Formats: sequence, structure tokens, C-alpha cells
Amino acid sequence: MGQKTEQNNPKQKTDSTTNLVVATDGASKDNQNEENRRGAIGYIVEEKNEHVREHNELLGHDPEWTNNRAEYQAAIEALNWVLSNYDRASCSVRLLSDSELMIKQIQGEYSVNSPDIKPYFREVTDLVEEFSQFELEHQSQEPGNRIERADELAGLAFDD
Repeated sequence: MGQKTEQNNPKQKTDSTTNLVVATDGASKDNQNEENRRGAIGYIVEEKNEHVREHNELLGHDPEWTNNRAEYQAAIEALNWVLSNYDRASCSVRLLSDSELMIKQIQGEYSVNSPDIKPYFREVTDLVEEFSQFELEHQSQEPGNRIERADELAGLAFDD
């Protein structure tokens, strides 16, 4: 795919309930020029208010890397990482995103009309079902919050 940078400190799988906060962001650049369009993602995973993983990735050049598609891809990558590193049966996840569209689609408040987004939507909803407890929250970017950091990570992927 593209270049990846990451910082992580994975925890051992555990039998007690693990409360995680996952903040994701997807980005697209050069939207007016499909030939040069690029996508990137950034996410953080926190346990007990400490980052256990920060990740960003350039998704590469592809006319299909719209902002909405990148937002879903960020959630998919983050949730897959959590499933690979934590016990799904005892894991509580709170997913934060600045994409109101994605959050409301996953919650069932908005329908998914784009045929390009439907496979991503299905993958995220399948991943959500893997967790014993799952919560979604739309959160705007504000200085110093988790979404701002996820956005910063996605932006850094374009610079690599």
C-alpha cells in the first residue's frame, strides 16, 4: 500500500474488562484531481488515558480515496488492531470520529447510499459486533483532543 509510521505499546490480552478509547480520522488530498487523489488515515488507541498505539498510513494514490472512504478505512484499521491485541469478549471500546456521516450511518440514523461505501460500512459493522461493549461518538476537532491528534497523524502520512 503506502508508507506507514507507528508508535505502539501493545498490552497483553487480559480476562478483566479493558476500557479503550479509539479516535480515528481519515483524509483525502487532491480531491479535485482524481488522478492525484490520495488517502491517509490516523488513529490512536488509549487505555486508562494513556496511548497504547498511534498509527498513521498513506493509503496511496487512487481516485476512490474520498474523505468518507478514508474515514471508514481508519476505523477498520483501528478496530482490527484492537481485535488483534485485546480479548474481544472482555473489551469495551468507545470509538470517536469527527465524521458525523460515518457515525450516524453505523448507528443506523443515516442510510448508506454510496455503493463505494457499502463494503466499508459492512466491514465496520461486522467489526463492531465482535466487541462485548461498543459505543460510538461524534466528536469535533478541538485543540488538544483525541480527534485533533488522529487528524494530525493522518496529515503527517501525506508528508512522508
